Amino acid sequence: MQFLAAQACVQYKGVEVRRHGGCLYVMSQLLQHDVTAVYYWDLTTDLVLPGDLGVLSLTVLQALLGSCDVDCLTVRFRQGGEKIALPQRKLTRTLKNYFNEWGVPPWLRDRVPLIYSGDQIVMVWGYTDFLLVNKGDGSVRT
Repeated sequence: MQFLAAQACVQYKGVEVRRHGGCLYVMSQLLQHDVTAVYYWDLTTDLVLPGDLGVLSLTVLQALLGSCDVDCLTVRFRQGGEKIALPQRKLTRTLKNYFNEWGVPPWLRDRVPLIYSGDQIVMVWGYTDFLLVNKGDGSVRT
């Protein structure tokens, strides 16, 4: 049995028990992944991420993109310090603040795919629609 005090996690025989926001989470042990990895998505098929990180659906992305002229995006993971501006908000805030607001448990925050166009986050997969679409000409601002 292993107890990880910093993240309030107990691991035993492939199972993890975690506490967050007054709730207990019992789940299969999360697989390690490289948070510094960058995955190139050519937008011709779904993007299968390694381990237990999931599959990003091209159909879902196309529905969110509409007719935008984008032929390649990159997928990265949280490093800390990222900032985004949601269209309905006037201020730019840190991704950490949004994750807190959205109730994303700390152990999942570095597992949420961040979709980039160039060096700019244009989507937080599963939490935001496409953020920087210029509706006028169908291009993505970067």
